[in-house]
Amino acid sequence: MLLQWDTGFHEYDLFRLAQRTGAHVLGRLPAGPCPQKIKKLSDGSWLVEIFPHDRKRRRRGEKLRLRLIEYTITDERLVGCGQTHRLLTTLLDEQLAPALELVCCYHERWEIELTIDEVDTHQRAGVPVLRSRTVQGVYQELYGLLLAHYLIRWLMWQTARERDLDPDRLSFRHAVVIIGQYLPSMQMLRASDWPTLRVRMRQEIAEVRLPERALRVNPRVLKRTRSPFERKRPEHTHPPRFAHDECFLSFVLLI
Repeated sequence: MLLQWDTGFHEYDLFRLAQRTGAHVLGRLPAGPCPQKIKKLSDGSWLVEIFPHDRKRRRRGEKLRLRLIEYTITDERLVGCGQTHRLLTTLLDEQLAPALELVCCYHERWEIELTIDEVDTHQRAGVPVLRSRTVQGVYQELYGLLLAHYLIRWLMWQTARERDLDPDRLSFRHAVVIIGQYLPSMQMLRASDWPTLRVRMRQEIAEVRLPERALRVNPRVLKRTRSPFERKRPEHTHPPRFAHDECFLSFVLLI
């Protein structure tokens, strides 16, 4: 599992805590911290070390080895053009997780908004949730809702992998409808027949293909006056349009 977080979550103990769960981390590094560079890797990224804020722990030799990726954006139509961006990750193998692949992955983190929409709108389908009047019951309902979403997405991932597709090309709403149609049959048949039904489900899920995701741009501007970001102006309400063959990767330059 890969956990992504924004600049404000950069902290030694948070990296440690995430690692204890077995997950990897990919997060943005603010301008101030300067990790100690150890070795430059073949893809241009660096092995670095970070230390806890507590001096006693640092004297005891506590440190954490991470990987630093530095890059910039080369197209003026994109936010952050010409600026230096830095990512930290616990994925140390540049062959397993190349720097450019991680950069593109991090810039797709906004898609969590689509996931929230999937759970709240399409999966729930207007049915009330969190009806329990006990804390334990609320936990149970939340876990059930999230586990169901994970299983739907897992089935969609299997479908996409078999057909060498980006999972973004498959429709979550269509997958929910197909699974709902097959559930009564799975309840009536023996467990030995389920693999055949899953194959048929994946075939029908793959029948609906979404268009490739277009490159998105949203200027980092705000309406309020006291902010580190530039003030929102009329030109910011009309973001640039990109051709279908233009992708974010073509505008990334590793430093």
